[in-house]
Amino acid sequence: MSSVNLEAFLARLYTDKNALNRFLDDQALELAHSALSEDEKVLLANVDRAGLVLAFNSFYKKRTQHQQKRQKRSFWKRIISVLRSSYVGV
Repeated sequence: MSSVNLEAFLARLYTDKNALNRFLDDQALELAHSALSEDEKVLLANVDRAGLVLAFNSFYKKRTQHQQKRQKRSFWKRIISVLRSSYVGV
């Protein structure tokens, strides 16, 4: 059972700490305000909460590592750009 709304809801839980905390604090309220079908709400009402937290932490770690790599590459690109712009041919 996969719908765009369910996938979007799960993606929010996996990537947005506030959304995950709201869901874990008051599952019924978050599901009531969602655009999910009744079957999807029942499915999520029985979701493995520890699994959600584990998935969130895993995705967070991967995003952080990816951002750090991009920042490091960006730093070196800026350095090379400065060096190239200041280079005067011999």
